Amino acid sequence: MPRRQPAILMLAAMLLMPGLAACAGETGDDVAVVVDTVEGIERLTYSEDPAPALDWSLDTVAVIGEAMAAEEYQFTSPGPDDLAGLSDGGIVVTDRQGMRVLEYGPAGRHRATYGRPGQGPGEIRSPAGVAVEGTDTVWVNDLRNRRLTGYPRAGDDPRVVPYVRGDVFPGSRIALWEDGFYQVVGEIGPPGEPIPEPLLRLDEQLNPLDTLWVPPADRIDIVELSAVGMEVVVGVPQVFWPRFRWRALSTGDVVVNDAADYVFRVVAGDGTVRQIVRRDPPARPTTEADREAARERALEEAGFSVSVDGQGPDAEAQRRMAEQRIEAMTFADRIPRIVALRVDPRDRIWVGVSEDSADVVQRIDVYTADGTLLGELRDLPMPAAFTGTDRLLTTRKDELDVPQIVVLRITEAPTP
Repeated sequence: MPRRQPAILMLAAMLLMPGLAACAGETGDDVAVVVDTVEGIERLTYSEDPAPALDWSLDTVAVIGEAMAAEEYQFTSPGPDDLAGLSDGGIVVTDRQGMRVLEYGPAGRHRATYGRPGQGPGEIRSPAGVAVEGTDTVWVNDLRNRRLTGYPRAGDDPRVVPYVRGDVFPGSRIALWEDGFYQVVGEIGPPGEPIPEPLLRLDEQLNPLDTLWVPPADRIDIVELSAVGMEVVVGVPQVFWPRFRWRALSTGDVVVNDAADYVFRVVAGDGTVRQIVRRDPPARPTTEADREAARERALEEAGFSVSVDGQGPDAEAQRRMAEQRIEAMTFADRIPRIVALRVDPRDRIWVGVSEDSADVVQRIDVYTADGTLLGELRDLPMPAAFTGTDRLLTTRKDELDVPQIVVLRITEAPTP
């Protein structure tokens, strides 16, 4: 495991020997880090030299979801915000189409269903992010009902907490702290105008207490699409613009990333930056191959192909609009290095890294909560979430295109 020198000693060495600053840092077995402190913020800079390869392996514990199973085992494709783990290895998942939350045990057996479609207390219209408060309450973010709903696992009446304002649009992801929630909250503004969406610390009634981080506003182009008598105005996000990613630590701190370069920050609950962690190389330039791959992916995701004729005027209009939207796509100048961010139950930070394929995790760097780079993983999938103390969750679709959750047990070989 790499060793870090105390920041104050490292800074002193750099000040006394400026000619050696580029080489400063503690070199462990296979990874070097430069540590200094600027205006009270510890900064760790790792080179692009390979870090130790972590000898970790995975075994499948359970696969949840199949076409012919009971309806309790069917759900829409979950994203990372839709999954949360329980301390016993259980899982909760939001079923966005079914407007409910499902709970499964460590072996994948259905244990409970929370919510049903509707607008009444405890009912759901658009479930998004989910989080678990200790072992007691499952919280779901209900976007259309504009509220958070907490379902006690013991079966008591649910608790409903409405959004405090009608002119905000919270992000789907929620996380818990001792006396409330963390959530991204944006405001509704003029079409096409970039609007910051800050990460806030909220109390139990969703009143803002502190602004933890304000990422750059997304670049969005307003495009008018028309075909066969149909006209639609849509916002087209700039492709490869760095997405804002964040995850909460058990300490109440939050890990954030919003840059194209490889950098993440650890931010306290009051918005104070505690630590900055960087790693080379910097973000790479966007190429025409990147742009063409993004256009092809957009066509595939839209379900259309310019080489296949549609059926009927509606199909023709939709295909033409999809083509216009793709033609209107604009691209950032650089490809972000960090394309995924997770925190496991041991507060280790998992960073999904793009090397030469845009938006694809090709390497996972694992750090401790204090910023020590433990090593790299190359043959393991990027977790969608974690559960228990030694399990991660991934998602996939089977041969019939049925969404599935795969529960995998991590076996970690001791670090030399």
